[in-house]
Amino acid sequence: MNEAWVLNASPIILFGRIDRLDLIDRLAPRLMIPDAVIDEIRGGRSEDVSARIGLDFAEPYRAADLPVPHNIAHWDLGRGETQVITQALDAAAWAVLDDLAARRCAATYNIPVIGSIGILLRAKRKGILENVAPWMMKLKAAGMYVDEMLIQKVLADVGEQVR
Repeated sequence: MNEAWVLNASPIILFGRIDRLDLIDRLAPRLMIPDAVIDEIRGGRSEDVSARIGLDFAEPYRAADLPVPHNIAHWDLGRGETQVITQALDAAAWAVLDDLAARRCAATYNIPVIGSIGILLRAKRKGILENVAPWMMKLKAAGMYVDEMLIQKVLADVGEQVR
């Protein structure tokens, strides 16, 4: 698998809300954002400043939607998640997804997946972030659903605590 990432809307919006879209740019050598995802982001721009920020970020990485294979369409995911999985499969790329059902679908097709927490962990491993905990708390405050037990496990794994 190459290091291209196909992004869904939620990580773009969340990292836009905490002003850290630069992490995505710095970690992935090549980004692809399907038209369906850009349309989802565009749909929220009048209500959410972070959607406007996300749209500005996404436009240069625009990728035309692909025909969706029946076996992926059968999962009945959102249009954005469906395109992320379709394009990741087509390009042998990583799918950047937070949605559990979409992650399960990607796993079925052996598509490597990274989510918002994984982006933070990768940034720490590469020395871009010193600590994950404050950024994880910011993502949670920005609207990311994450179980408190998962937060504690992830932070324990990297030797950090919630402050």
